[in-house]
Amino acid sequence: MWILPAQIREELERKAEKRTRQLSWVGLALMGAQFGFMARLTWWEYSWDVMEPVTYFVGYATAIAMFAYYVITRKVGQLLWVFVLLIVY
Repeated sequence: MWILPAQIREELERKAEKRTRQLSWVGLALMGAQFGFMARLTWWEYSWDVMEPVTYFVGYATAIAMFAYYVITRKVGQLLWVFVLLIVY
């Protein structure tokens, strides 16, 4: 096993932090867009009777996507870290 020089390690950590922050904001934007889209369809375009199964499957697909993220990265999202990121940044 070899050890990275401090300068390379710091650069990698900086890039990882930046990428993580970007993905967090993209995820938040997508969740907000999903909510707005479902709200629009539920209250203006269709009724709840039509949208209930749609929202169920969209929610289930979101859960599958989050589980796929866990399977790929082996990282569990922790509420404490979300709280810390919101307070610190």
